[in-house]
Amino acid sequence: MWLFYKGKGWVGWLWKTLWKMDNSRVWEAIVSKVSEKIPEQSFNTWIRPLKLKAFENGELVIATPNNFYIDWIEEHYLSIFKQVLKELALDGVKIRFVSERRRKKLKAVDVQVPTSTSMFQPHYTFENFVVGACNSLAYAGSLAVAQNPGKVYNPLFIYGKVGLGKTHLLHSIGNYVFKHRQGLKVCYVSCEVILNEMIESIKDGTMSQFKQKYRSFDVFLLDDVQFLSQKERLQEEIFHIFNYLYNANKQIVLTSDSLPQEIPYLEERLASRFAWGLIADLKPPDFETRVAILKKKAELYNVVIPEDALLYIAEHIRGNIRDLESAIVRVMAVASLTSARIDLELVKECLSEILKVSKKITLPEIQESVAKAFDIPLSALRSKKRSAHIVLARQVAMYLAREILQLPLKEIGKAFGGKDHTTVMYACQKVEQLMEKDMEFRERVFHIKKLIMEG
Repeated sequence: MWLFYKGKGWVGWLWKTLWKMDNSRVWEAIVSKVSEKIPEQSFNTWIRPLKLKAFENGELVIATPNNFYIDWIEEHYLSIFKQVLKELALDGVKIRFVSERRRKKLKAVDVQVPTSTSMFQPHYTFENFVVGACNSLAYAGSLAVAQNPGKVYNPLFIYGKVGLGKTHLLHSIGNYVFKHRQGLKVCYVSCEVILNEMIESIKDGTMSQFKQKYRSFDVFLLDDVQFLSQKERLQEEIFHIFNYLYNANKQIVLTSDSLPQEIPYLEERLASRFAWGLIADLKPPDFETRVAILKKKAELYNVVIPEDALLYIAEHIRGNIRDLESAIVRVMAVASLTSARIDLELVKECLSEILKVSKKITLPEIQESVAKAFDIPLSALRSKKRSAHIVLARQVAMYLAREILQLPLKEIGKAFGGKDHTTVMYACQKVEQLMEKDMEFRERVFHIKKLIMEG
């Protein structure tokens, strides 16, 4: 992830340097900044599929999968893109979204199948995945189903917290199948995208085509299964798609942030089917795995980082894999800007701000900060009071506890007066939905989070 120093001079210089190097790197810089401003699930659904098509006459032309994406992005995220361009000192640059294909009615025999080349990230491969005790089962299971789709571990259910490699494994499976089994049709889709596609099909009267489409794949990779919560019609369709593919010996791979039985309001018949095959979890990497990950990232970025500097980063950055990557890219950016040699002292200087806010944050501290921000007594968050203002504050506190501390749902619920884990899951989803729809509310949540992180 590209990180930038404040100040138009440095930002502008870095922008121009990167643009000369590689247009795709510049687009990655913009996307990275956007990812910091919206929930991860929304980012994966709506922003990750976008591609830079051209930069001409002071205008960024961004390709989207279809017209539905354009409508949704312009309504919900265009203002964020404009804000990011301004932060990068590109106030005069315009941005325009175009569809990669024209929308049309599908005939019964005309099934639109996405191509693997446009679907999978090339750098997400099994070769680039660092294996450790924290992820060995998920890795082995993913490689096995990629090598023998529909023959072993069907379905494969991978679960874990944010930033631990679920998306990497899904794309690795897709890339492997595309390379070694080119005759197979592969689909990678998130639950939110398939929901919106289903809604559009209902509106257009093309549900039969929708059903035929998702029954035509040999490998079905479904991301963010927790999003099925409370989506009764979508659960119904996924149930039938699952049955059809499973009975046809087609490979199914699912990812979630929790176990099937922990997803609130998920039909028992679905939770049971999701657990038919192999369930594999992803845990935070231990010290040795963190060092290995950093070495792999340095190798991919073609940069030399001394051993003692890598050990320092691994010792002090103990979050998820994205945190490790952010740290190493920050070091690279500073070294590039200052023409400095990367060594232990530079690493310490670069990470000083990160480490300053990486203090041990506790759940009570999060509760206190939210209570203060919403101007309510701390006891109200832990009570059973149901007034709208208190409920919203409680949901925000639960969301931030999950986002910052990555605690189990049951543990968070216990700290809020013994709430059930399904209540916590619903609260997190509710806050994410509000953040997506209401920019003012999103900024408020981010401000509270910043106050918590900075102490």
